[in-house]
Amino acid sequence: MRIPQETYGYSEYAAIAALPENVGRLLELLDGEIIAKDGSFIPSLIAGQVTFAFNIYLRSNPIGYVTGADGGYILDDRNVALPDAAYIARTRLAEIPVAEVPGAPDLAVEVKSPNDSVRELQRKARKYLSYGTQIVWIFYPDDQTVDVCLPDPSEPDGMRIREVSRDGVLEAGDLLPGFRLALKDVFATS
Repeated sequence: MRIPQETYGYSEYAAIAALPENVGRLLELLDGEIIAKDGSFIPSLIAGQVTFAFNIYLRSNPIGYVTGADGGYILDDRNVALPDAAYIARTRLAEIPVAEVPGAPDLAVEVKSPNDSVRELQRKARKYLSYGTQIVWIFYPDDQTVDVCLPDPSEPDGMRIREVSRDGVLEAGDLLPGFRLALKDVFATS
């Protein structure tokens, strides 16, 4: 659902998000446009599986933090993203913020909900990458695939996409050394 007006800045977005009728709603600000995130069971289940895997890894490797769908990241005055799951290194946070994190996550996870378009999800991935996110994983529950999106200045849109099938494994390289996520495990319950 889109909230009509031409564009908003962060202070207007924050005021709208704090209104009583918006309590409990997940609102993002993308290019000055306020967008309500739709809740959906299977995407939430998948994001929960990814968050769980991150948390298991971070118990043994306490190098960062994981946020869920209500953990916001202020990219700039016109962009506040709420990835379905995200990781940010401890070294990037001098202190844990009370509300949104100033800046982009190191790794962002988006899970396609029934009302999302592939085009919009890839647009959002490009946005994350342009603000310093190192990896974006876009999960597609219907196809049981994941797009791994990486910054690539040689590409016209600045992003390279590699598709990983249900039988594949996601890794995060130097960001999360040794982390491996088997997609068959993530998609087993969806």
